[in-house]
Amino acid sequence: MILIGQGARSFDECVSPVTNIIFGITASVVAILCSFTIFFSSSQKSSFLRTLRIVTPIKTNCKMIIDNINNIKSTILRKMIEEIDAKVIYDISTDTFMDKTKRIMKCIIFFVGSGVISLIASFLIYFLYIASIFFSTFILWVS
Repeated sequence: MILIGQGARSFDECVSPVTNIIFGITASVVAILCSFTIFFSSSQKSSFLRTLRIVTPIKTNCKMIIDNINNIKSTILRKMIEEIDAKVIYDISTDTFMDKTKRIMKCIIFFVGSGVISLIASFLIYFLYIASIFFSTFILWVS
């Protein structure tokens, strides 16, 4: 069954396929004529030439504007980098011995603390593993 719905109940409800074929042929002829008109008319050629005349100055102006924006961005970035470099050089030159010592001590404390925490965690895991073995053997021994 091609159609889901119910078909015609009488001969008067039937539609002839001839009208559909005529409409299809007519639409195809109109589409072909319109495509010839669109693709081979002189209006498209003149509009294409007009587009070239309009697009060329817009393209050169946009390229010039983008180049100017890139120059401005590179200048601003260069100035920012120079300021940051000057500040970093000033900060490094004013760094005292105590600041360097504090940083070294913080690193040492961090490494020692992380080592101690990992050792404690390892011993705790080991102890829990041994306790589970002991508990299992105790249950086996009692029963």
